[in-house]
Amino acid sequence: NTAFICISLALVVFINAVAVVLSFPMEMTVLTREYQANCYSIAAYYFAKLTTDFVPMIVGNACFHAITYYMTGQPIELDRFLRFGAILLLTGWFGQIFGLFGGSTFSIQLAPFVVPVAILTMVLFGGFFIRFNELVPFLRPLIHVSPFKYAFEGTAQSIYGFNRTDLACSAGSDDARVCPFQTGDQVLAMLDMDQADYGVDVGGLAVIVGVMHVVVYVCLWVKVR
Repeated sequence: NTAFICISLALVVFINAVAVVLSFPMEMTVLTREYQANCYSIAAYYFAKLTTDFVPMIVGNACFHAITYYMTGQPIELDRFLRFGAILLLTGWFGQIFGLFGGSTFSIQLAPFVVPVAILTMVLFGGFFIRFNELVPFLRPLIHVSPFKYAFEGTAQSIYGFNRTDLACSAGSDDARVCPFQTGDQVLAMLDMDQADYGVDVGGLAVIVGVMHVVVYVCLWVKVR
């Protein structure tokens, strides 16, 4: 189930990023020409671009969330469902703005290669493939700038946190030797996330998304000038 969470987050970021990174470099030529002709400002274009891309992103993420949440047998509790969906929305939003960053910074030939590699690197610091306490000390600061760290912690908290105690044992036994994870806290401890805070994870993702919006705006301003 934790693998499903990690793969879902990576999939949401990849889909939203690649959808933008393949088309945005082609728009840059038109943007540069029309901006230099004083048709509109960079801020107006940027706001229009974000607005038109935001609605499809919300709809797509909501459909993905509703279908996969039910089909993978997650707890049917409204608060957990909404918490999980909020993290997916912020993660998809990051994917969209990261795709814009790649498309505004690199050429159409280079961006489709650079963006996926950068995303995969961030996934490694998310806490699923490598536990936080297993990282060498000089690499540990990198986990705090990886959006997947906050996304994975937040989704894990939404599924296993908040005093969840009803983990089913597929072996049909309550023996701890057969079913070592019988509560949500045990799963979070295994992931080294027992001290994580859902609010901090949401705030961390929101800050990263906000900073990326500023970075993309600066990249656009530099590019067209």
